[in-house]
Amino acid sequence: MFKSLVLAGAFGAILASPALAAKGSGNPNPNNINNTNNTNNNNNANNKPNLQYPPPVDTTPAQEDHKKLDEARAVVTKAQAHLNEVVAKLKTDFDAAPEHKAIVATAQKAQASYEAVRDKDLSTLHQSAEYKSAAAAREELSVRLASDTDDADRPQIAQQRLEASKKLTAMDIAALDADPGATTAHQKLVEAGGKYAAQLQQFQQSIRTTSDWQTVKADLDKAKTDATAADKELAAELVKEAEAQKERAAQVAQIDREKLEQSGKGGARMAPAQ
Repeated sequence: MFKSLVLAGAFGAILASPALAAKGSGNPNPNNINNTNNTNNNNNANNKPNLQYPPPVDTTPAQEDHKKLDEARAVVTKAQAHLNEVVAKLKTDFDAAPEHKAIVATAQKAQASYEAVRDKDLSTLHQSAEYKSAAAAREELSVRLASDTDDADRPQIAQQRLEASKKLTAMDIAALDADPGATTAHQKLVEAGGKYAAQLQQFQQSIRTTSDWQTVKADLDKAKTDATAADKELAAELVKEAEAQKERAAQVAQIDREKLEQSGKGGARMAPAQ
């Protein structure tokens, strides 16, 4: 009898143990269930891809290169202005030279002599009946072109006006050629103009041998070279920036597609049963 009571008491103690009771029963501990679910959720969250958008493309390098190009171009402008100042000073000294002043005076005198003879001969011609008739004919054609003439007739009228103008010009040339004084005056003008042009060309060549011009021209050439290099650097950087923008746009599009796919999967899980 005593032995049976002992066994009964021991059996009751075993049943009273929470751990053993839980192990022996079909209902697990609720705390263990929650912990398992949390672990699964965390694993699922960790397995999801990172859908953060990439950072914006850094445009600072291109901005800095653009600033360098602006600065280089400013140096070119300043160097060009300096060279212009040097040339202007040399030209002033050239114009003040006695030899050049004499050539200019001769050319101006020849110009005035020729214009005087020309104007006299042409004035006489323009008073002639033949010239006045030709001038009136050209004026009539000009009026017809300015009026509401049929478009089909305009090309013909325009050609007639051109021929009338050529006739007047030919009459002017013939009148001047007929005057020996006009021919002589024109020849002297051509000779004086040739001497002036030759001396001016000599000046333009000589300034390149001066130390002032050479120094400033070297500065200008260097500034242009630097500006060209800066322009190329900016162009290359803009290409890189455009490629980076294109790559980022592709990444953003991919992330948007993945987000859309995840949204669709989530919606399927949450859909009510049919």
